[in-house]
Amino acid sequence: MFDFDGTLSLLREDWPEIMIGMMVERLLELQTGEDPTRLRNHVKEFVMNLNGKPTIHQMKRLHDEIELRGGRPKSAEEYKLDYWDILLGRVSERRAQGNAEYQWVVPGGYELLQDFQNRGIKLYLVSGSDAVQVLDEVEFLGLKHFFGPHLYAPRGDNDGFLKKKIVAKILEENHLEPSQLLGFGDGVIETQDIADAGSYAVGVASRWQRDGLIHAEKRDRLHAAGARLIIPDYRHTDHWLRPLFGE
Repeated sequence: MFDFDGTLSLLREDWPEIMIGMMVERLLELQTGEDPTRLRNHVKEFVMNLNGKPTIHQMKRLHDEIELRGGRPKSAEEYKLDYWDILLGRVSERRAQGNAEYQWVVPGGYELLQDFQNRGIKLYLVSGSDAVQVLDEVEFLGLKHFFGPHLYAPRGDNDGFLKKKIVAKILEENHLEPSQLLGFGDGVIETQDIADAGSYAVGVASRWQRDGLIHAEKRDRLHAAGARLIIPDYRHTDHWLRPLFGE
């Protein structure tokens, strides 16, 4: 089971900065006198802790933060559209550059999926991003044939979409013991859901420089969420993948 943004796709690799920046701007407009640095740290904390849930959850939190400070917030759906305007503009710019040598896939990701497919392992993609966008981007990145119909993402503002339900569904439909499910994610939510099910959670703590080093902050969050293994990307799989298969 794979998460999408940040775990396989790099088309939205700077989404946290975009979302946090937008939220901090909206909160500073209230002129509460808060220190901008402390405010940014506060926003970053709740944004990253909600990473893995549908985007609407983070926008509901922005709504509540504005209301808490005496402001008159727009709806969470409107904030999501504001965020999408910025984010999807960035994604469009990257797509216009093409996808030569899978430049927008986490390094080694395509090869890892091919390895799993060659082994006859069933692959699932589970994302908290909007389904229409995920389907389109999966197609663009050349990843669709790995997952076939096994792609799960919220449609519209479905804040009831839960990755833990998909984890349970995968285990039940395939008659698996929890230890037979291997899950990859770069967010707190999917890592917790996989670990809580008793399955093996791999945390993908990549850096935007794609230098093969582990992002220290991501590592700490993913470790706390229950990841049993932390990797920077999918290169050098001999060091960690083959031992999982007893090779």
